[in-house]
Amino acid sequence: MVSGLTCALANSGEAADSPGFRNSSRHLTRAQQKSAKAYLAYQAREAQQKRRAKTAVKYALGQRGKPYRWSATGPNAFDCSGLAMMAWRKAGVRLPRVTHAQYRAVRRKVGIKKLRPGDLVFFRGKGHVGLYIGGRNFVHAPRQGTTVRVDSLSGSRKRSFSGAVRPAAPPARVWPTTIQKLARQEGRAAPAKPAEPERPSSDPQPSAGELEPELLPGPGE
Repeated sequence: MVSGLTCALANSGEAADSPGFRNSSRHLTRAQQKSAKAYLAYQAREAQQKRRAKTAVKYALGQRGKPYRWSATGPNAFDCSGLAMMAWRKAGVRLPRVTHAQYRAVRRKVGIKKLRPGDLVFFRGKGHVGLYIGGRNFVHAPRQGTTVRVDSLSGSRKRSFSGAVRPAAPPARVWPTTIQKLARQEGRAAPAKPAEPERPSSDPQPSAGELEPELLPGPGE
């Protein structure tokens, strides 16, 4: 785990150009400072995405037992894309209405071996979607005559898997180990700030940059 400034940024969303960071980084070149700040900002965005994903998963799991109904977006019934859309909307992220548009709109694509709770998992050529919840399981609204439930990402489901995306995540980026170490060292030299309380998930207020565009109206599967 990273500490000091890294924790402060991840919890409070503060920019990495705080006075403490500047004062502890005077011995670094400008390029090194820029790289360290960029890494810490990236880590803060990743931490925020994980919090949002936790909210989305909690909402989706809370709908278990509700019936599938084509074009429904709740609160009493859902289709597959309606459940995915409303779960992430509860987390403050706007997604398109239908499965293919949801896959296209989210820039962060994820392989099946890299899945994280909250990721949208697609099947049958992007014709069906669910929310990955961890442990090789996902929650979804399967089809007419069924209810929202948890299924295993194995067998026929795994064979029909056709992609996954991570809403609200920054673009995937591999950071050099030297930059990570530099950021951790400088973070330890700066005093950590107390974390600000998160906004209630029942009334999210996302910034414009965190919203995925509304692309297509209409029902999902």
